[in-house]
Amino acid sequence: MLVVNEVASALVSTDPVDQVSRVLSRLLEHAKATGGAVVVPGHESPRVLVARNVALQNLEGLPTLWQRHEKSLRAGRSTGRDGQRVLPLLDGSDLIGAVYVEGEETNPEKVKAFQPILSRAVLAATDPEALRAFGADLLGVGVERSKREITLASLRQHEWNISRVARELGLTRRTIYLRLTRWGVARERVPKAARRPVEAS
Repeated sequence: MLVVNEVASALVSTDPVDQVSRVLSRLLEHAKATGGAVVVPGHESPRVLVARNVALQNLEGLPTLWQRHEKSLRAGRSTGRDGQRVLPLLDGSDLIGAVYVEGEETNPEKVKAFQPILSRAVLAATDPEALRAFGADLLGVGVERSKREITLASLRQHEWNISRVARELGLTRRTIYLRLTRWGVARERVPKAARRPVEAS
């Protein structure tokens, strides 16, 4: 079970590349992926910034994969097949990197929940100006922001069903309600007709 405090504290590091590595590790664990990597633009060709449990031949193919799908990634679309997915990391409309995940059981929705956090970490690791701007985040101020992003992503995924979100995050319903109040977020109501069918687990 994912516990938000544990995830948020695991995301904070004073070394920007280490922070990317930590976020990637949590993403892989949360999305049930067997391996993954973060690819960023290089001077001549894309380069792998960090990787976890990815075969060398797959790592060597990532720059080519980036170049082949760059247009889709720039448009904000993920791509992939056969248990491999590449998702864009964007700063506004700028493509700052891509996250590669592999594994037959990988849950793409859970990968998407980590995209904003991973994008910020990659930006801080690759852009000295952004590193200064995110300095407070790297020293721990970003823990609350990370909790907020993870909680809101989970709420969207579970169509604002507080009980399901509380179970997934290892929190009480009361804690979820208190956080929403503290963050000034109004609870959204999803009409029954618009709800997706519940997946069997």
